[in-house]
Parts: sequence; structure tokens; C-alpha cells
Amino acid sequence: SMSSFKIHRVASFLRCPTLARDPHLLILNGDGPSTTWVRALLHQLGLSWTIICADGGSNRLFDALEDDVARTVWAPKQICGDLDSIREPVLRFYRSLGSVEIYENSDQDRNDFEKSLLGLRGVSAQPRDVVVIGWDGNRMDHQLAALHVAYQQSEREEQDGLRLYLLTATQVSLVLSPGVHQIVIESGWEGPTCGLIPLGERCRQVRTSGLRWNLDGSTLEFGKFVSSSNEVVEPIVEVECSDRLVWTCDLRIGDRVGSVDGWEGKRGWLDPTL
Repeated sequence: SMSSFKIHRVASFLRCPTLARDPHLLILNGDGPSTTWVRALLHQLGLSWTIICADGGSNRLFDALEDDVARTVWAPKQICGDLDSIREPVLRFYRSLGSVEIYENSDQDRNDFEKSLLGLRGVSAQPRDVVVIGWDGNRMDHQLAALHVAYQQSEREEQDGLRLYLLTATQVSLVLSPGVHQIVIESGWEGPTCGLIPLGERCRQVRTSGLRWNLDGSTLEFGKFVSSSNEVVEPIVEVECSDRLVWTCDLRIGDRVGSVDGWEGKRGWLDPTL
């Protein structure tokens, strides 16, 4: 059915976390994000975000912070997974804080991303915005597995309230469930490049507004037709889709001038040395 209506404003709540709904940061073990970028992101997000680490994601969090004071301030609420990737000193440090919930789950049929969501699901069914980092990196199988989990979660959002935003240093991706979506574009942060990718299933009908090349009831299907390298031209993009679809868009955190080389090396407010 086309009945559901959702508003997405990921750059807005990265800029101003009070706009997010009970914001969570989930750190996976992918080697995509650099330690400088993770540190800069944490400083930007501030302290109102709940941090969850999937196994080796705790190494990424630990390494991104400069000392034990910062590591205590940005300690995760939970560490979940089979705990085979977390380094011993890191595990010892987080255990020593006494406040970190550590869940060992050796179920081989679920990956650490799924295990972390299970841990979150148990807490409440309130709407929560979950920004996921470390899902990207050198392994295509990990990235596709992460999108598989995001697809599953888009079906479960009505029950458990968890909405996932997959973040890399240069992009944000999310799975749009069947229905109408308004994507609020934060000027200077998001776009112009974006795409609508029908991963996993045919999207029988897609209508859009706010893009350079809008779709008017087209069918998108992997191997037949996808809308990659499209461009955002309006402050609000509307997508109406009959089936699940991946929306992906450039996201330059803190690079307000909107230059294409991203934020690294710029003296913007994201510079962790400022």
C-alpha cells in the first residue's frame, strides 16, 4: 500500500541533534571511516546520542578518541556481538567503567549488525533514529550484508521504531519502505548527487519531485533500470514508491561551502583540532 508517510532529515539532526528522535549511533567494524572522521563526527554529535558498538566497532570508537577521559565521556551504552574482533585492552577498559552493557552473542546465523539491533529492540518500541557508521570499507560482502539488514529493518520499523541511516564519510543511504517519503535536504551539506537504487526487488512504480531527472511512475529494477547520478534541485525531495528502494545522497558533514573534495583538510567546524 502507498499509505505510509515519512519525513527524513538526517543532515538536520547531525547538525542539530535535538531534531532527532532519541538518536543512536551504531558503530560497526568496517574499515571505511577514518579515526579522524569518527572523532570529528562524535564532536559534532555531542553527548546526547546513545552509542552502541558491534563487536570490533568498539575498537574504532576507542581509537578515535584521544584519551581515557574522552573515551569515558563517549562510552558506548552497549557492546554486542560474538566479541571475537574487540581487542583485549579495549574490552578491559570498557568493562572497567562498569556502565557498559556487554552482550556476547555467538549466533552464527546473525551478523554483528543484526545482533546490535536485537539489543536495541529489547529496550523500547519508541521511534529512534539510528545512524550507522563502519558498515562500509574494503569488503563488498559486508556492505551488501549491511544493506540486507537495512532492508529487513525497514519492514520492522512499524513494530520496533528503529529507523536506520547508513552513513559514510561522503554519503548517506537509507531504505525507503513502500509509501511517500519527504527527504529534507540541508543546503551545503547534502547533494547534489543522489540515486534511487532498486536493490533486491523490483520497484514497480516510482514518482519523484525535487530531482533534476524526476521519475513519473517508472519501474526500477536491478539489471534493467536504476536512477544513479541523479541530482537534487529542491530543498525537499519527495519519493513515492510501491516497493522498497535505496535512496543515497552526497553528505558532506560540516563542509558548508559544498566543495566536492569533502571536508578533509578544511578549517571548518568539523576540524577536530579546533
